[in-house]
Amino acid sequence: MTTRTTIEEAAGRYAIALDLETRGLASVLTDITSHSEVHEVLTRDVPHPSDYRADMRQNGTARHYSPDYRGDGTVIDGSAPPSTGRPSFFAEKQICGIVDQLTAFFIVERQLAQRGT
Repeated sequence: MTTRTTIEEAAGRYAIALDLETRGLASVLTDITSHSEVHEVLTRDVPHPSDYRADMRQNGTARHYSPDYRGDGTVIDGSAPPSTGRPSFFAEKQICGIVDQLTAFFIVERQLAQRGT
């Protein structure tokens, strides 16, 4: 799999873009191309997602993800098509404050750089 990631950070904001693509023998098993982007705000040095979008194609099936991150910590699902065709039910405490996978890696990288653990 080929991956390309870019991270930009400046003045209380950051942006991350990730491109994935299977190649060679791996693409025979599963053919994947994916592009994800997140634009976020750093409030008191804590990342808060504001805009995330992912477009993925796996074995000819396209999926699009664009969760709506609200200022109060709630998140509204913005997937197309829905992955199972039926709604997912989560307790509010499970959804409040979640972040996308790009932000999760960004948080871990920052923690490692600052604390060494």
